[in-house]
Amino acid sequence: MDNTKDLPGYKYYVDAHTGERPAVYVAFLDIAPDPASTVPGVVLPVDGDRLRALDARERNYERIEVAVDPPSGGRTYTYVGTAAARERFRAGPTVIARAY
Repeated sequence: MDNTKDLPGYKYYVDAHTGERPAVYVAFLDIAPDPASTVPGVVLPVDGDRLRALDARERNYERIEVAVDPPSGGRTYTYVGTAAARERFRAGPTVIARAY
């Protein structure tokens, strides 16, 4: 995310040493498709309202359907960084908050 922009309800990064809000992009967690890899995680059931709320909250990500083992018995999703979010990461400068 662009740390110079204020978005309602959205957090921003403050440098712990200076107390300043630097002009950087803040990176969070992301995963990339790799058929030879797995990602450990937890599957939680959500209804349609909660899924829409998650989509709104994870605005720098897109929801994709994934396969899980063992199967969940329903559709299972994860969130991956959008193309725009990944481009901001590459453009830098980028920081990753240690607390995250």
